[in-house]
Amino acid sequence: MAPWRALEPWLTLWSYKMHNRATFYVLSVLFFAVFVAGICTATIIASTVGAGKDRGGEGEMLKIEKQILKHEGFEPFPYKCTKGKLTIGIGRNLDDRGITMDEALILLRNDIAACEMDLYKIFGKEFFELDIARKHALIGMRFNLGATRFRGFTEMIQAIRNRNFVEAAQEMEKSLWWKDVGERARTLQSMMLSGGEG
Repeated sequence: MAPWRALEPWLTLWSYKMHNRATFYVLSVLFFAVFVAGICTATIIASTVGAGKDRGGEGEMLKIEKQILKHEGFEPFPYKCTKGKLTIGIGRNLDDRGITMDEALILLRNDIAACEMDLYKIFGKEFFELDIARKHALIGMRFNLGATRFRGFTEMIQAIRNRNFVEAAQEMEKSLWWKDVGERARTLQSMMLSGGEG
């Protein structure tokens, strides 16, 4: 796949910005923040490496990161360390330390972005044409269900493509998911029906 294809969902969102200014402005701020953060990070790394070279070596932080990564390794899924502690990533002790709210929000934002990209694969540019509440309802469902289970709602997906939100809301009820998550499902259904936030 050509590299520019990865930008297609965001280019589509840009072209539909006038249909939903709130979403456009929020994502524009997010993109700007990521851009600024990238510049700041690059500047910090460059200055750290430069300072390290003045002392005859790499930046101190980069050296210790490489050292610990070499010793700990990287594990994307939870595992038990040699002491029986639940661990993830580069030696993060989940039993004793867990994660902070800031770290959880980083993971959440990454997951929301992944949900949006997947919904674009399912609905195409029509996903960005939906009002913000219905987009949020779909993101909430996709986040909760995962990619495979969400695609099992074939009748709901088709109803949304047809802009029949009453039928889409009814299809949400015809599932074990509806019974399992209770009030969460009813809130998302209300958002699908009314186009307003739950």
